[in-house]
Amino acid sequence: MIQIKFDPSKLKGQLRDEWDAWQLRADAATNEVIAAWEEWRENGSIGEFRCEFDDSIWGDLKAWLVKNVFHNKCAYCETREVRAPYHAEHFRPKGRVTIRTASKKQKTCTTVDEEGKEIKHPGYFWLAYNWINLLPSCNYCNTAQGKKNQFPVKNTHISVKRLAQQDAQKLRHRIIKSKNREAVYYLQPEDLNDLEDPLLLHPYLDDPQEHLVFGEFGVVTSRDGSEKGRHSIEVYNLDSGDLTNVRQIAQENALRDYNAEISRGRNRSRQARIDAAKAAVLGYINGEDPYSAGVMAELRAWYPHHGL
Repeated sequence: MIQIKFDPSKLKGQLRDEWDAWQLRADAATNEVIAAWEEWRENGSIGEFRCEFDDSIWGDLKAWLVKNVFHNKCAYCETREVRAPYHAEHFRPKGRVTIRTASKKQKTCTTVDEEGKEIKHPGYFWLAYNWINLLPSCNYCNTAQGKKNQFPVKNTHISVKRLAQQDAQKLRHRIIKSKNREAVYYLQPEDLNDLEDPLLLHPYLDDPQEHLVFGEFGVVTSRDGSEKGRHSIEVYNLDSGDLTNVRQIAQENALRDYNAEISRGRNRSRQARIDAAKAAVLGYINGEDPYSAGVMAELRAWYPHHGL
């Protein structure tokens, strides 16, 4: 897992046009799902909240992100799936929120609603089309063996929230406020992060290197006991045997190519050989090739003074 530095406001030309067109669709769909929640609440909140999502909206964003931002890799494990459709993974689950218990079973999470009552968490439905909450994921990371509906937090899970005026003024992101009910807000990812303190790494918002250590033979562990690192490894299944094996193969291949350039042409200067070696693994340096995090950690361990 690597950090992805992506800011839609910096897009230009055709990419900006495509983004703006998508955002208009996402905003309209967000308004619809919020309206559905408001209607459900006004009608007595009978049964579980249900709404129809337009999966073409997040599906189109997924395809765009895979091509233009994530280098055709899974946001979590960095696997490149040939001819695979990938999934549009909701970092905060849109319809059901669970955590994994000590016995490895899935437990549905509860939250406190706008009226102060404890309820089963309805999911972060208002973030179903929020670009920060949508990440391209491989099939493995987003199904039963991976993340699915899991979302562990250090504090408590937040849902639609009623806020006093002084608290609403502290919100950092654009405010989405109920049109029908006083002081009811739909918090955005940045403000939710302040309240919940998620225990999962997000490639836009976190630097995985601060929480994960990739070592020899493709292994990965949490850095200095990082809770966020440990939970991310467990939920994304980053230490699975198959994934560790392919990560090790990538490490070995990159190290072979790097060593070959370092050893080639003893008449060349040291810096010239280092530059050639870096060029041989440029895809990993730029984060474009699969398993870049593990590969770069291995190269840095072998060559700590090469500025990798």
